[in-house]
Amino acid sequence: MPTSLHIFNIAYFVLAIFTHSVLMRSTKKTGARFITAFMGMVTLKLLLTMAALGIYLYFFKENKVSLGIGVFVIYMAYTIFEVVFLQKELRK
Repeated sequence: MPTSLHIFNIAYFVLAIFTHSVLMRSTKKTGARFITAFMGMVTLKLLLTMAALGIYLYFFKENKVSLGIGVFVIYMAYTIFEVVFLQKELRK
């Protein structure tokens, strides 16, 4: 795995901790507040991913396709993990 994917993986881990804390705090409020926070966090993660990947690929032109696929596989894995974990927490 290229070093750049390790960097994206660490960044997603930190971002997942942040988004999880924000979403867990929003569950204590109204349902509409949670939905707004969830959609905002998903949008923020997607935009940050696209921006970081675009900036990285602008400066480092090698392995564009494989890096892009790798980053979005990591993005999807963290998003699926987050949704599954939130479903378990919300059912309690």
